[in-house]
Amino acid sequence: MATLDQTIVNEYGEIFHQSLITDQFIFYTDDSDGIMMFYVNDLERRPLEGYGAEELLIEVILKNEWLWASEDMKYNIQCILEADSGQDDP
Repeated sequence: MATLDQTIVNEYGEIFHQSLITDQFIFYTDDSDGIMMFYVNDLERRPLEGYGAEELLIEVILKNEWLWASEDMKYNIQCILEADSGQDDP
């Protein structure tokens, strides 16, 4: 699977677009909230998908450890950060 491409089509025909890059991970998302994650230094390693990838993506966002994000992901990041800051309120 070519993980440096901007778009990936999985075996089910689902289309994933490159959404967020960190120094360790590349995240791809689809239009139905699907997430796929690859390791930057080991592109052949089986990617995390589903809840594991989602939890890691949120952790990366909350720690502000990302280097690049698509425009759609920047909007999602803003929503995640706003929701997280609202959790501190009583």
